Amino acid sequence: MKEKVNTKKAIGERMRILRKHLKLNQGEMAAFLEIGRADLSSTERGRIYPTVFVLYLLKQKFNISLNWLLFNDGEMYYTTPVRYREISGLNPLNEEMKD
Repeated sequence: MKEKVNTKKAIGERMRILRKHLKLNQGEMAAFLEIGRADLSSTERGRIYPTVFVLYLLKQKFNISLNWLLFNDGEMYYTTPVRYREISGLNPLNEEMKD
């Protein structure tokens, strides 16, 4: 019999791995994703799922593979990884973000 997988917990663990790979603390990552630090913490602990908007931002800004994040299938990135601090004009603490 297959072992039951806690999907929220598995996705949360991959969110934590991603954040650490990007060298961000929870506050920085939460600001970028436009969510509260407590929501990010709850996601990383497997209490809640990331929202569709959070998934969209991860895909668009960091080229994160949603197959990897949601299903642990394939590589973390679609292309060469993008480092948070290397994104020109991006400062999650400012109200305006350049595309």
